[in-house]
Amino acid sequence: MSRAAFRREMKGPRSRARRAAATLPIAGALLIAAALGVTVTLPIAEARAAADEKAAQKTRPRLDAEGIYAMTMTRGETGLHIVEYWSKGATLRAHTTISGHPFVTLVFGDTYYTLDPVFKRGVAIPRSERAKAADRGRRRLFGNEYEDMLAAGAERIRSEESPGGTLDVYRLTDDMGRRTVWVTADDYRLPLKFETFDRRTGAEARLEYLSWSPLRLNDAFFAAPGDDWEIDRVESYDAYLKAPGTASFKAAPVIFPLLLHGRP
Repeated sequence: MSRAAFRREMKGPRSRARRAAATLPIAGALLIAAALGVTVTLPIAEARAAADEKAAQKTRPRLDAEGIYAMTMTRGETGLHIVEYWSKGATLRAHTTISGHPFVTLVFGDTYYTLDPVFKRGVAIPRSERAKAADRGRRRLFGNEYEDMLAAGAERIRSEESPGGTLDVYRLTDDMGRRTVWVTADDYRLPLKFETFDRRTGAEARLEYLSWSPLRLNDAFFAAPGDDWEIDRVESYDAYLKAPGTASFKAAPVIFPLLLHGRP
């Protein structure tokens, strides 16, 4: 090919398409290239897609090893309850305020702690084998309303638009009553609202997740209470089942029973 012919080729539509494909977003480049018969190699498309995915991941919450925080507010027959959760892997710390009185729950490994920080006393209870086995199937130790309902047979009834994006609404109706959960329509399925209706008593309750935040958590944040605490230590899970609520248990009740007992 002569130099003149080469210059004409460079100024032609194919050359312009090649230059456009190099500067436009990948979707636009592929459309222009297809219209003009220009081939865009797959490695370029894959590289751009990988870069887009990496950028998207920076904005997503990390729910596992990095740690996550959430706050909930529950309204129901027993009044208003505020709970703060911190979870990292298979560990949990929760602060629950009931009628102005704070309680702390610590869950890690074999032990469930229920603590009263006002009087610095509490109970350490061995967890059931069923509860520990359930840890392996969870992304975190709280906020699993969607997964639990889906396992029980809940179905999606609709989608809704919210300021934060699309939410999927799932409902489960059975002999116990009705449960409805609103979750984010993404891979994380973060619950934002959970409503229950008890068919037997007619009681209704509504739980709202006020915030979700990824954050780094030091393992020391989940450490067991020190020697300056008065802790009743139950010998075994079976021993706890035989003597719950006795006078020796001076701390808060078990606020998150599924983390102690597991699901029946």
